[in-house]
Amino acid sequence: MIITRLREHAEREGLLADVAFEERKVRFVIEIDPTGKYLALREPPGRTVTKGKKEVTEPFEMLVPKMGNRNDGKTPCLLADTIGRVLVGHDEKDADRHTHANFVAWVGEAADATDDPACRAVLAFLETADADPESLASLDAALAEAKPKPGDWITFQVAGEGLVLRREAIKDHWRARFEERRAAKAQGKEPITCLACGCQAPAVDSHDKLRRVPGGNPSGVSLISADKTAFGSYGLKKSQTSPVCETCEAAYTRALQHLLDSDRTSYHDWDAQVAFVYWTREPEGDLFSLSAPDPQQVGRLIKSPYTPSGREAVSDPNEFYALSLSGVGGRAMIRDWIETTVPVVQANVAQWFVDLGIVLDRGINKDDKGNVPEGCEAGQIHHAWPLQTLVRALGYKQSQGFEVPTSASSELFQAAILGAPLSPRILDAATRRIRADGSLHPARAALVKLTLNRLGRQRHEGGSEMHETLDESQANAGYRCGRLLAVLSRLQYLALGRTNATIVDRYYGAASTTPGAVFGRLLHLAQAHLAKLGATKPGAATNIRKDIEEITTRPSPLTEFPRQLTLEDQGRFALGFYHQQADYRSRSADEGGSEGEEPVPVPAADDGQLALDIDEANE
Repeated sequence: MIITRLREHAEREGLLADVAFEERKVRFVIEIDPTGKYLALREPPGRTVTKGKKEVTEPFEMLVPKMGNRNDGKTPCLLADTIGRVLVGHDEKDADRHTHANFVAWVGEAADATDDPACRAVLAFLETADADPESLASLDAALAEAKPKPGDWITFQVAGEGLVLRREAIKDHWRARFEERRAAKAQGKEPITCLACGCQAPAVDSHDKLRRVPGGNPSGVSLISADKTAFGSYGLKKSQTSPVCETCEAAYTRALQHLLDSDRTSYHDWDAQVAFVYWTREPEGDLFSLSAPDPQQVGRLIKSPYTPSGREAVSDPNEFYALSLSGVGGRAMIRDWIETTVPVVQANVAQWFVDLGIVLDRGINKDDKGNVPEGCEAGQIHHAWPLQTLVRALGYKQSQGFEVPTSASSELFQAAILGAPLSPRILDAATRRIRADGSLHPARAALVKLTLNRLGRQRHEGGSEMHETLDESQANAGYRCGRLLAVLSRLQYLALGRTNATIVDRYYGAASTTPGAVFGRLLHLAQAHLAKLGATKPGAATNIRKDIEEITTRPSPLTEFPRQLTLEDQGRFALGFYHQQADYRSRSADEGGSEGEEPVPVPAADDGQLALDIDEANE
């Protein structure tokens, strides 16, 4: 089923137009003259993509000969390969030195077969370099200055004639060579039924590797492979245990790589080591993004159920497919497969963003100059939370990346696509991180609200929805205790100013789990703070007393503080605390804001996920 859907996508996108070539990122181009003399090392401009708030330039992409599996350590790629395989002395691996000799031989074969002058120029350059390594001194210096990464690819161009691999004579030569290799591999094999298309054809022994799969080898992973005797049965070896014909193998690997390479159709969580790809049966113009949601698109999606579309309901709605996979060594492991329709997904994703709506207690997503984008200012209702931001809200920052709960990404992705409820594990992880870090930033508050509302709907608890902003009519004791702690925190700041340790630093953990053991002491301390504040700012003291009275008496008297809060009430405590603080920070001067503004806490070490930037260190 999965391979069939991927094959359909490859055919629709025209990915099988020329199976002898494949897209590769090539960072460097060696420019030579028609005699093979080195002229310059060039780095062609690549594609600039926006990842979070960063603009990243990816290497130049071009078509190179498709080589398939190169685990034998001796198979080169014609006229383009890694630096160590193209140039002697730039990699000390014996395998790369062996491949270099074959690289030169293949270039010589292409030159003889085509009599192409550009190919002969490349051959002359390679032969001169092998005979006299000192002739590459200027090239070596240019490479040292460019600081290439392991695995960077390099190719050739002749001055005034463009890239050698784009010459039609070279392309035709490789197509003929590619067909010869395919025929040689299929010779003597018995036809077998392909699992994808059902045709009778020889099965492919080894499948192309997929790149950019978290957790897998940097060289790539295989979706179908079997290299041990224990994996075989009925005399079938290698990938013949799951037989796929050559056409379907090329189709599904190209389609999956195409999806993995596009930010519009994939989401990579390098912290949790899982990648999600999603696509539709037919092209869909305004498809959502969970990795970097656009606030305007999210706004349209949220309003869509209440906005007449002007279109009649179709009897055959567009289908939606989603696949999640992780790398384990050299193999890809499928973790989940989703098949549904686009209208269902759009409705679920719209509800997802509605549930994530939360008032901002501070501006988020600041650029390098400290400017906050429109819709991300304090006091605004924010819905467009990236999936990675939510996952990182459950973890903590390490020297490289974040330590996050293993299943969080998959559970949140399924909740967004399928409208599924979230397990209490998500709420437990969020409340633990709040207590451990002493940090309740908007992303965590949004995640707590999302989880509470979905758990309530799962149990059909009507009227228990948590709001985006402060809810003074909320009777839940946990929510009101959270609000009260925020009021007492503000009182302490107004009376004493900045202190080394606030009551939130000292008492949040106990107050959010066993309020009955803490709030008696806190209210006793509050009397001293009120007296001190009343002597200098009587108006502020009066406002604080009103807030305490309102919380403890409305909508019903809070006669005693609970001895212990359940997990869900701990979440409501967090929301009450957050909402009350956000309300204070949004008040104007004539509403009490002029009496002193409690500062926004300095972000903890893991609060960097408020920005939409993505840590690329693990890529």
